[in-house]
Amino acid sequence: MGKTVCTVIWLGASAWMDFRRKRVSIGFLAVTALVVTGMWIGGMLRDKTAAAEMLFSLLPGGMLTVAALLSKHAGWADGVILMLLGMSAGLRRCVVSFTVSILAISIVSLVLLTAKRVHRDTKIPYLPFLWVGYVAQLLLETSV
Repeated sequence: MGKTVCTVIWLGASAWMDFRRKRVSIGFLAVTALVVTGMWIGGMLRDKTAAAEMLFSLLPGGMLTVAALLSKHAGWADGVILMLLGMSAGLRRCVVSFTVSILAISIVSLVLLTAKRVHRDTKIPYLPFLWVGYVAQLLLETSV
């Protein structure tokens, strides 16, 4: 429970930075990466059978990072934070959060474009949607 609350707070802080500044502080990202990686390695050492799943938890964020670097349409920090979310929350929670976030940002973008509030080239911060996706995933998980 404590890890989940910390993840909600950390993701919320990241989302706030992205929303306000359209960027995430490298220092904040580095400290978070060190903490999450330390916890992740500790988890792998404690439960060797989960090592494969823990490595797979990097895939969604890794793919987003590669796509961001190749296309320049997304920020690489978004992919790194998604990788850290996978390391922290696990593969299933990460994939559900990512799916909900992509659905949410698509709907909001469509509404904003239709209402002519944004243009095709407008950059919309992604991390607030990832935070919404993670919280929605937690609510869905507790209701089932």
